[in-house]
Amino acid sequence: MTSLRIGIIGAGPAGLAALKTILDSDEYTRGQWAPTVFEASSTVGGVWHPSASSPLYDSLTTNLPHPIMAFSSFPFPPSTLLFPPAHTVQTYIEAYADAFTLRPHIRFNTRVAAVEWRHPHWHVRVDDDAKSYTFSLLLVCNGHHNTPRMPSVPGLDAWLSPSPAHPLPRASHSITYRNPSSLVLPLPLAQSSILVIGGGPSGLDISDELLPLAKRVFLSTSTGAPPTPPSKCIIKPRTTLFSSSSSTSASTVHFADGTTEHIDYCILATGYAVSFPFFPSSSTTNDSGQDFSLSSSLIPSTSPLPLPTHSLTNTSYALFPLARHLFGLPECGFAPSTSNPNPELHILPPPTSIAFPGLLVRVAPLPVVEAQARAALAVFRAASTPNSNANAYLAGNTAITDTQPHHPQIDWQHESYLIQTRHAVLTAKFHDSLPKSPSPCQSQSPIQPSMTTNTDTNISNTPISHENTLALQNFLSHEWDHFDPLEQFAYRDALDDLVASLSLSPSPPPPPPPTHTHTSTSTRTRPWEPRIHIHTLALRRAWRLLEARGEADAWVRGVGSGESGKTAEEEWVDLMWRVLEWGEGQVDDEEGGEGGQGGKSLEGAVQI
Repeated sequence: MTSLRIGIIGAGPAGLAALKTILDSDEYTRGQWAPTVFEASSTVGGVWHPSASSPLYDSLTTNLPHPIMAFSSFPFPPSTLLFPPAHTVQTYIEAYADAFTLRPHIRFNTRVAAVEWRHPHWHVRVDDDAKSYTFSLLLVCNGHHNTPRMPSVPGLDAWLSPSPAHPLPRASHSITYRNPSSLVLPLPLAQSSILVIGGGPSGLDISDELLPLAKRVFLSTSTGAPPTPPSKCIIKPRTTLFSSSSSTSASTVHFADGTTEHIDYCILATGYAVSFPFFPSSSTTNDSGQDFSLSSSLIPSTSPLPLPTHSLTNTSYALFPLARHLFGLPECGFAPSTSNPNPELHILPPPTSIAFPGLLVRVAPLPVVEAQARAALAVFRAASTPNSNANAYLAGNTAITDTQPHHPQIDWQHESYLIQTRHAVLTAKFHDSLPKSPSPCQSQSPIQPSMTTNTDTNISNTPISHENTLALQNFLSHEWDHFDPLEQFAYRDALDDLVASLSLSPSPPPPPPPTHTHTSTSTRTRPWEPRIHIHTLALRRAWRLLEARGEADAWVRGVGSGESGKTAEEEWVDLMWRVLEWGEGQVDDEEGGEGGQGGKSLEGAVQI
């Protein structure tokens, strides 16, 4: 029996979760699946592995409590700080790889140079190796913190490079920031005015770290003041212009509200672009004869399906369109459904033959990539099961009939519907953010009811100018893989529902009960997860206060060991609610209230 080879690009959390899922499968046990992982660095960890090209700064900690962000099958050790530093996360990921014997399947120091689809397989070439590796399934887990996103602001290029008037660059991306002393400034930090662009976690952390050391710190965001800006940080709107005199050292930055500031140095905490340098672009495909490519464009402002193109699009924020933000869609850069009679289109890769875990933003990444790995492999399993139509299709047999018995298959119409629904929801969200033109009903008598009550009212009353169309495309592209805080939990459960629907058994077996030393192995969202998650900002504020007081270690000592008679999971959940209640008490003290009483919103919430 010939094994189906599965390639994985990257040994970060997504690649490791995919590898573990494969090794846990019946197919691997029976010798039907053979995985190989390619990792460019010398160890596992991905973004958490410190290196010259890593975005990790010295003070970085997680912005989620580790009971929420941990792999479901592998909790953090007892007594781990609730918001652990980056090196603790790296140690945890290394322990995960060792606990499940993942390293023997990983080729370290092996950078993928090129990926091509040559029907009926993916062909992977690596540096310093003339050999081409072939795979039936490819899991692309190279992460999205590799390519700095540089904002398009007039004058910025001159700040990024030295000049006769400015021997040192006056701006850099946060990927090179490690600590305040790592900045190469024209003036001592205490005499410098620093501008940080970007209101995300990195921008907030770096601003907060520089505040006690710099003369002034400005934080520029395009979305207004962040929910918890660093105290004493001067908040500015969107940056519109970097200017400087060619004959003097004067450096001025202009902002969207018309104000200007003298700035000595700018840190661009503007995030990262989604990048897949090993895939061919659509501009090179025709010349090379390859049958798969990525195009570069924004998400269309109109109904996205069917698309007028046969390529998968990299918007630099997301890949579009992907079913479940994960795997391909027929005729969108991939081969059509098996019922399409056109044999020429079947030279494209099947949509079930590749997946892109780990692209979602604003989620707890580790449990999400676990769920994505299960879903990607379930879809591949269904497509490669003997006697299925999709199996013949995957093997290159285009003479497919609909009369053969087959394994449960994915409903592509439903997947298209999900994409169209998200497009409509985000479009409505965009239009709701625009200034509304007066509608006819607004000129009527106040007591006269409106004749339009459908949800398209705001959209229909908003003129769709060329500028608005382009803004909508940018909004859709930026927000497509950005989840609202609680959206991830429904997403994870929906992926597990998909896995169950593709299973030959009516339902997956129930998970074993949790032990005193491990968290539950259930893949479903646990009731406490969203309840805790909505309090993450307050929880992190309280935890930072405990750290500042030197009390954090005492709070976590022994938690997760099961010594209390509760499960490890119950101990961590109980701790998080106690920290929140303590934090509310500190707020009450500051406001003159009764300290230590906590809030009513926390009462009874220790249940899991």
